[in-house]
Amino acid sequence: MKIGVVGATGLVGGKLIYLLEKTLLPIEEIRVIASSQSSGKDLLFKNHKIKIQKLSDKVFDNLNLVFFMTNNDVTKKYVDIALEKGAVVIDNSSVYRMKENVPLVVPEINPFTIKKENRLIANPNCSTIQLAMILNALGKINSIKRVDVSTYQAVSGAGKEAIDEYLFQIELYNKSTLIPKILPVKDLKKHYFILNNSIPQIDKFSVNGYSKEELKVIYESQKILGLEFSISCTAVRVPVLNGHSESVTVTFSENVDLSNVYEILNNSVNIVVLDDIENQIYPIAEICQDRSEVFVGRIRKDLYCDKVLHLWIVADNLIKGAAANALQIAEKCYQEKIYGW
Repeated sequence: MKIGVVGATGLVGGKLIYLLEKTLLPIEEIRVIASSQSSGKDLLFKNHKIKIQKLSDKVFDNLNLVFFMTNNDVTKKYVDIALEKGAVVIDNSSVYRMKENVPLVVPEINPFTIKKENRLIANPNCSTIQLAMILNALGKINSIKRVDVSTYQAVSGAGKEAIDEYLFQIELYNKSTLIPKILPVKDLKKHYFILNNSIPQIDKFSVNGYSKEELKVIYESQKILGLEFSISCTAVRVPVLNGHSESVTVTFSENVDLSNVYEILNNSVNIVVLDDIENQIYPIAEICQDRSEVFVGRIRKDLYCDKVLHLWIVADNLIKGAAANALQIAEKCYQEKIYGW
């Protein structure tokens, strides 16, 4: 296979390059593609130096598969070009996720939505992936009626500039000498310090009062699971370098049986249960680094309603929340011979 990675020098692109070193895909050629600022520089792949190529129309010639690990503007400009040149595209941006004929895929949940004619596949939002993994498992034993989720999202979810600013704030703790410029949203007038703060805004706000990040979690979860249930989300940026956490409340149609909950979660692919409160064992961001599983703990029934369950979910937002999920999609397509690779 001849594979291209657009955004290869970014946080997610870098993680994908690392994962591609161990993939089952038979790679004959890999093209690492980035902006003109990075073109001509070297990038290591399996201990070999590869020249970073500048993003252009020609860079997609003769590629079988292209991963777009970049922003919405680049996706809008170049995805159609890659498709016209015959490549299958797996896109990590939010541009195509809610398009009717574009599969939005978590391989453990809905790989069957990918058909040969779907040469564009959307990779879901990072917070959506870890939530959907748990909801999909629980929905097999009890019908879901409502979900309420609060996310505690790491700084890495906002990109390299946000990480740099966060680390700079730590280094120069006296905030009077610093002017924040990145969070909550780089191109808005007002910015806040992420150091010692939790910022209840990720992305811009919509007219209904929800941020775009919250709406992604809401609508993408419904699309992935193929279910219509009421769901609300509050998305918060927290001063954690990497690893998203979520506090989730699920209301079911029937009473919750905790033994069934533990059984289905323990037997679900790429879900790890860490739930031993006597020994203070539960998922934290630190344990999920560079892992492709979703971790769940603090599992407990509501004190007032037997149909309500509370959980705590953690995952590496750059790995399972982005790069690993995208690669798993490609590997599933290869195993199922969907595109004849």
